[in-house]
Amino acid sequence: MIKAQLLKGFQDVYGKDANLKENICRKIISELKLHGYTPLETPVLEYAEVLMGNIGEDEKLIYNFKDHGERHIAMKYDHTVSLARFVANNHMEIGLPFKRYQLGPSFRADKPQKGRLRQFTQLDFDILGTNEISAEIETLNLIVKCYKKIGFNSIKIHINDRKLVDSIIENLKISEENQKDVFICLDKTDKIGLKAACELMIERGIPKNIADKLFEIFNIQGSNQEVLDHLANFNIQTLEKIIKAAKEMGFEDNLHINLGVVRGLDYYTGLVFEVLDEDIKIGSLGSGGRYENLCERFTHENISGIGYSFGVERVMIAMQELKIDQQTKENKALIVALDSKFTLNAFVLNNQLADENIISEIALKDTKLAKQIKYAEKKNCSHVILIGEDEVKNQTFTLKNLESQEQETLDLESLVIKLKG
Repeated sequence: MIKAQLLKGFQDVYGKDANLKENICRKIISELKLHGYTPLETPVLEYAEVLMGNIGEDEKLIYNFKDHGERHIAMKYDHTVSLARFVANNHMEIGLPFKRYQLGPSFRADKPQKGRLRQFTQLDFDILGTNEISAEIETLNLIVKCYKKIGFNSIKIHINDRKLVDSIIENLKISEENQKDVFICLDKTDKIGLKAACELMIERGIPKNIADKLFEIFNIQGSNQEVLDHLANFNIQTLEKIIKAAKEMGFEDNLHINLGVVRGLDYYTGLVFEVLDEDIKIGSLGSGGRYENLCERFTHENISGIGYSFGVERVMIAMQELKIDQQTKENKALIVALDSKFTLNAFVLNNQLADENIISEIALKDTKLAKQIKYAEKKNCSHVILIGEDEVKNQTFTLKNLESQEQETLDLESLVIKLKG
């Protein structure tokens, strides 16, 4: 007999967790649709050359192998590179700017831990085909709106600008060969702290005086405006415009300029950001940024983009820790035919309730009523509807409330009103 076991870093999702996941995604997608985003699906498998060569030292996390035809293929690490490949192939048909969302699995050969799986669900939204700062403003505004829609009240979007960091590096005259090590170390700031990140730079060969100067510049505390004032000698134009727009639109309190956010992904070239909730310590709930060069690997067209990815499993864990209630409040009924000869009556009622957008299911197993009620409780039903000899004769239904244990006999119209209430 085969042992029924899961691969490490993979999981089954069912019951309340599956409902929570579905609820989160449904609410976020509904908000994205209100702002003109349309769905896109791309394959889980791509040619390895499509996915690899874009994400720096994290490339070792990409699952890649030879298929039966000896083709070198890879499982998608995220949705963004596949999006770039799609847009490069189809930009004449879809029209630019192209605004899309995508929900689906990604795969990384990472060390599994809380909130970090080898297969995980990402819900992305991106805008491709414009480098106007209005796209940055729309993206940040939508991030705030989406998290509020699913119940978060204290999220902070930590923002930085690669162009600002580049101007700091240029000012300090850091050599090109040392720049990549600087970015790699800075990206570890949220995990090991800025001081340790700067010490790591020295270990990797960055001169101590440069590392000390970077620590001084990056170790800025204060409001967004105070940070901008401190960095006035560098390229802060993008951050200034974003903070000004956020202030006017009412979400500046959700933004935090953080120079430690320098994503290691090679394709981010401008604004970079990640979302944290101040009330819990779980790490990033999602991240994103501006990428200007990604499509150039597939086309000579200059197609710039910006996007954000919700880490759905991380969001679920955060909601559970914060006790954000996302369980559906709809009534759900189990329809029980007290005799098999009334099963067709149960099916008729099931269809009638569905036409009224009321969730119900039929008890498909002929067992004692006590077992049917236990089954209904396990399925999180709020009510049981009984159909027996008297009910059929009188064209009524017996409705049992599983919470209060109250029972009443109703006609169809009254039953619908009760379940909708």
